[in-house]
Amino acid sequence: MPRYFFSTSHGDKRNDHEEALDLADDRAAWSEATAACGEILKDIDGKLTPNVEWRMDVNDENHQLVYSLRLIPEAYRRIN
Repeated sequence: MPRYFFSTSHGDKRNDHEEALDLADDRAAWSEATAACGEILKDIDGKLTPNVEWRMDVNDENHQLVYSLRLIPEAYRRIN
């Protein structure tokens, strides 16, 4: 079974999950990534920084990028 690594970043902060998940294929990795993003974003609870990208990358067992899910919160007014 293929192995996939998931990492998240928000600005300069990166969280590499060192444990790989054994998943059936790229489609299963996509499903896992989108579900995990939903759960993570629920837990962020207002901590995203405007104009700073939040991102999840999915790499295969050869550390080749398979997917990247990006959220780019844009502020059109200055937040005090």
